[in-house]
Amino acid sequence: MRAVLTSHGGMIIALLLVLVICFRFMLQDYATALTYFISGGITVYIGTIVSSIVRALRTYKSVYGKTVTLIFDDDLLTFQSDDRSSSVKWASIARILTLKDAILIFPYRHVGICSMIPLSAMDKDAQTFFFKKVTEARKPPNA
Repeated sequence: MRAVLTSHGGMIIALLLVLVICFRFMLQDYATALTYFISGGITVYIGTIVSSIVRALRTYKSVYGKTVTLIFDDDLLTFQSDDRSSSVKWASIARILTLKDAILIFPYRHVGICSMIPLSAMDKDAQTFFFKKVTEARKPPNA
């Protein structure tokens, strides 16, 4: 549900719903109720934007200037910094997108989370191991 609400289609649906409700208020001549509805909607919208900006700035400040080490294991892909560590099972990588200079990893289905690995950070052996593990994890168990 969260992915629908944060997508462009979800925003269009929400906007259409708001417009339908506004037209209903205007047709029934509920000017006061319409005013409260619009002011409440604007307040929620501005609050959502401000909280998103604050969250993005907090994340940026927490990771700026840090070095992240990638650890390739037989079972896990681990991202490790001085104060944090995050691991993903190879099988949970839903898809990867290979660009000219980087690889984008989408570890979960239907969630807008991705991690980026610069190709310059991996030698050819590491790249081969990475793609081999992702390919093996995607194969059905009986294949």
